[in-house]
Amino acid sequence: MYNEKLIEMSKIYKQFKDATFYKIDNIIFRIMDTEEEYISWRYDYDIFWNWGKSESFYNRIINPIQLTILSKRPKELKGKKKIATINKEKEWKIQVFIDDDYNLYYQDNHAFVSRINGELTGYKARFKISGLYERRDYHIIDLLNEVNKISEKQYYKNNVADNIALSRLYESMLLEYLKYIKEI
Repeated sequence: MYNEKLIEMSKIYKQFKDATFYKIDNIIFRIMDTEEEYISWRYDYDIFWNWGKSESFYNRIINPIQLTILSKRPKELKGKKKIATINKEKEWKIQVFIDDDYNLYYQDNHAFVSRINGELTGYKARFKISGLYERRDYHIIDLLNEVNKISEKQYYKNNVADNIALSRLYESMLLEYLKYIKEI
């Protein structure tokens, strides 16, 4: 079922002996097993092939993980309780929420720091990570790699220390998210 959907969405990239390679945007894939619906895929610029179920690959294409910065508290969170608070013991804490569509939201009280009249002040920022629920069966390392790649693209001016700190934060949030999803 998903193999047919993927073939309809793509165009033929190359044919080599008995294998047909397809392309969607910058992703090349081929169907490995039609009965079990396994595929092999890679990014156009990558040399390493990944393999998996067609359903998870289809979800990756249709519902990509997206990281969004929100200016105010979203309406989707009205009446929702936070599922976790990360870094309670430190000066700054992160509050984690989930909406009805299982999107992950977090509020960082010191996400952006600026110097006003010689004092460092931080202010609240809210973020939304969507597209995680479709990947709830993935290993946390695979999820973390995807979120880190998206974060590094979005925050391209960050230095290595910032990216490491964000990666640790994402790991804690994803652990809480996966715990919560498994309890449902």
